[in-house]
Amino acid sequence: MATTERTVDNWSHFLDSIKPFTAEPGNLYGRIGFRGQEKSAQAWDLRPSLARLLPEYCDYGKAVEIERRLLREFSQDGHLHLRTLEVPNLNNPLGWVMIMQQYGAPTRLLDWTASPYVGAYFAVREAPREDGVLWVHEYVKLVTALRSSGTKMDLKRVGQALAGELHPPQDPPGICALFTLKRPERMYAQQGFYMLCEDPRRAHDEVMNEIAAKARVQPFVHKVIIRHKAKQEFLANLRMMNITGASLFPGADGLGRHVAEWGRLLAGGFATTPVEEAVADSAASGEAEDSPG
Repeated sequence: MATTERTVDNWSHFLDSIKPFTAEPGNLYGRIGFRGQEKSAQAWDLRPSLARLLPEYCDYGKAVEIERRLLREFSQDGHLHLRTLEVPNLNNPLGWVMIMQQYGAPTRLLDWTASPYVGAYFAVREAPREDGVLWVHEYVKLVTALRSSGTKMDLKRVGQALAGELHPPQDPPGICALFTLKRPERMYAQQGFYMLCEDPRRAHDEVMNEIAAKARVQPFVHKVIIRHKAKQEFLANLRMMNITGASLFPGADGLGRHVAEWGRLLAGGFATTPVEEAVADSAASGEAEDSPG
């Protein structure tokens, strides 16, 4: 079974395409996940940052050993840079992995959001000459398929692997959503949560499709391809919904993203500045007053 795919050329078409995933009343947090990626190329599958840096042929033990070393490196010095409330218990490796993900270190986690519009922002914010993609997974169907296929997701086993006690991964490996009780400001703004796979080498879309096939159910992973020519239109519409770099990335870096997005909209003719409009109005008014008779 393969991921379903559809392509959209404009904002209106996009809204129609996501209706099946947003129309249900009371769409509870985490029920459906969205993830935007700036490029839709095959190489940009749902492969976590840790998997992308591993050698092409890497066995499970080697992958986890590299992961443990990165975890040790981060946790040794993390206390120097993190606020006290952010520092996890040393006996909680998954807590450290979530902190690592927040600060850009390679991990087995993938970021998702409960909002299709936040997901769309990440699909269109960069790479103006490349088609973007909004990934969608129906988490309730994944949970049902896990049960039907006999695949169990045991976070304790993952924690033991990170602590050095290896267990061979299942086939297909388990996968689940991972929520933190104390979401940082950025995750809160983005309505974010994580996905975690038992095997850090694997692309999450491949794993979820294997689980669907084993459970003999329809695929619950979908791709909405956003044509690159529509990216500026998307940014303009998302801006009216207050979905910008400034709102999703609290702090100075978010302000920088916000200004960069505004620059692309101005350059593309999708916006004008209030100052320019005021000057133009003022000039027109002055000419009218100065004109004879």
